[in-house]
Amino acid sequence: FREMKRRNHYEKPSEKRAREKAAAERRAREQAEAERRARAEAEAERLQREEAERLERERQARQQPTPAAAEKGSEDERKERLKKPVPIGF
Repeated sequence: FREMKRRNHYEKPSEKRAREKAAAERRAREQAEAERRARAEAEAERLQREEAERLERERQARQQPTPAAAEKGSEDERKERLKKPVPIGF
């Protein structure tokens, strides 16, 4: 089919108002949908970021030694340092 040429015909003022009103409503709907989509994406990103932070905190908590283990570790390190010979001339 060949593209049909749109006929230019007189548009009544009431038809023009109806067309413009429909276009305005369509734009408002599209804008509201875009805003809703943006809010949903921002919320998803926030949740993902919070989850990553929570996992990182849990991982760090697992890696931190208990106070007793930390004290024992520092005591062992001190003993190791004392065992090493001190270089003369410093």
